[in-house]
Amino acid sequence: GIDILLKSLKMLGDKDWKKILEVLICGGGPLEEQVKAGCYALKSSGRQVSLHGYLNKAEAARLLLRSDYLLLPSRIESIPVVFSDAMQAGCPVITTPVGDLPRILTEYQVGILSAEISPRAFAAALRSALRKPPNSYRKGIGSALADFSVEQSARQLLGFLGA
Repeated sequence: GIDILLKSLKMLGDKDWKKILEVLICGGGPLEEQVKAGCYALKSSGRQVSLHGYLNKAEAARLLLRSDYLLLPSRIESIPVVFSDAMQAGCPVITTPVGDLPRILTEYQVGILSAEISPRAFAAALRSALRKPPNSYRKGIGSALADFSVEQSARQLLGFLGA
């Protein structure tokens, strides 16, 4: 989904970008050269985009703690591990409607769900996030953390097993 993210960021206007301190893109993989080119194009047009390689768990946790939103333009994942990491850090998400994410976002109110898996819809979700303070998702994130905790999961498993 990195192509969705880069295209959606290009769709944001000057008024939107005035509300954005920085978009940090992390990771790598087979699209790395395309991502570098996309970030370079955004930076060349004056957009606050930075590119970082893969992060270890501690680096990712620190980054999530200081981020307003985690951007998840996924196409196929059910519940990405980084989603759980974001919840633990109290960081709301902006995501595409894939896997279990629509149900979780609707039920817990932990971020913004784009209307579809497309750059246009993801850009609209980003604009929506710029109008809503990230701390407005605090209660939902707390509920999600409680329901998805290791302890709660173990209780549910034991219940299913009849133990």
